[in-house]
Amino acid sequence: MVAVAAGALARIFAWVQAAKTKPTYTDTIGTTLRIIGPEDAATHNAPEFKLKLDHQGGQQVVRISFKKFGNPGVAVWSKRAGGAWELVAIVLTSPFTDERPLLTAGTPEVRDYRLQFFDGTSAVGDFSDVASVTVAP
Repeated sequence: MVAVAAGALARIFAWVQAAKTKPTYTDTIGTTLRIIGPEDAATHNAPEFKLKLDHQGGQQVVRISFKKFGNPGVAVWSKRAGGAWELVAIVLTSPFTDERPLLTAGTPEVRDYRLQFFDGTSAVGDFSDVASVTVAP
């Protein structure tokens, strides 16, 4: 197997963009080359996200991967151990890692998360569904 030089994906994206700017390019060519496909015409009222537990610096952290559907960013809200919702961060790129320590050192806690779109100045739109994860020491 031959190793591919770093940046292959960036080169593919650049090639696709260059091909689409050629005067002889048509949608038929794009379909044949499979560089165009169905557009996402769905209306997204809230971000979508997934949670994953990771280890970092000797503790568990929560990694949040999200889709912002063309919005500048997302507002990440969380509540810990059944407490009140709090704004954790405004995030512009996915993923975000919640590195907050446990409320009580050495004691596992349930963390609930929900996200909201961020329009560049404030959190807007509907909240996403809530997802939960237990963070342990």
